[in-house]
Amino acid sequence: MDYDRRMKREVERGMIERCRHGEEAAWDELFSIHYGPTSRFVFQLSGDFTIDDSEEICQEAFLSVVKNLGDFSGRSALQTWIFRIAANKARDYRSKQMAAKRGGGQTPADPTVSETPRLKSGAVPDRRGPEALLDPPPVERAVAGLWTLGFR
Repeated sequence: MDYDRRMKREVERGMIERCRHGEEAAWDELFSIHYGPTSRFVFQLSGDFTIDDSEEICQEAFLSVVKNLGDFSGRSALQTWIFRIAANKARDYRSKQMAAKRGGGQTPADPTVSETPRLKSGAVPDRRGPEALLDPPPVERAVAGLWTLGFR
């Protein structure tokens, strides 16, 4: 490792120690050095992240940096560690976006539909017998409807 890189690592270690001891100026230094590059890194991770998305991801990443700086071991450069956190936060953000587009895996609750279908007598149908055909649950009704329309 050349002299400049060694000095940079020493300065970085000193800044990290000052942050760990709660020195506000050290945190300001950390943010001013690493926030811009991290924001650009996140923005480039996906072609469809907006600037607002990148900003939100960076805020989450730096919140994690603040909470977990005590666990930073120094085996890598601080920026590498921050970029890894940002990449993980970007992945989580993307997963949440995809889940929201899918409805979060939840179907909207319909208060008019009973969770457990009942026969006219009020009894719960036996799914193995012919009574199950009298009042199928909504999902089975929808599948049967699609099937009859030729969607197979």
